[in-house]
Amino acid sequence: MDRDWIQFVGAVLVILGLGVWGVYVVERYFLHFNVTDRQFLPFHLITILPGMLLWQHRFFRGLVKKWLRREGK
Repeated sequence: MDRDWIQFVGAVLVILGLGVWGVYVVERYFLHFNVTDRQFLPFHLITILPGMLLWQHRFFRGLVKKWLRREGK
């Protein structure tokens, strides 16, 4: 259990967010459905943005700690 599960969940969300575009390509170019990128963008952003925050949570936590130490002086 040494794996950082928050970082793992973030990586999974990023992969899912990128996978949305794979579904878009299949539906648009291989199945010739009438879909637009605007239909897929919300699902991409819903997974990518929190995924990146979770994936890089140690970096952001370090920034907050550094900022709080600076404010305390």
